[in-house]
Amino acid sequence: MGRGGGLPHEAATLDAAPPARRPLVANSIWSAKEAVLKALGLALAADTRDVEIALSDAPSESPLCPREGDWRRFEAACAERLGAGERPFEGLWRTAGDFVATLAVRL
Repeated sequence: MGRGGGLPHEAATLDAAPPARRPLVANSIWSAKEAVLKALGLALAADTRDVEIALSDAPSESPLCPREGDWRRFEAACAERLGAGERPFEGLWRTAGDFVATLAVRL
């Protein structure tokens, strides 16, 4: 997990996005971080840089995926200091107009 210069997956995702879409992508990453930290019971009391998000653009086929909407997967890597253990977090994200919705679960 990177520090200081940004987190690799997140930086690559933002760099790859068309300039007009970058604010929405940045908000999607932030929303996913917040969902993971809430799932850990930490909310924003923890440093958001301790969670790295890798967004997927492929539609989700997860059994957790709501039937409506165009939900996509994300994966989250957490720093050891968050006490997340070795079980990874996965989640779903989607945009609706200018809004972002995320759901994080621990597998």
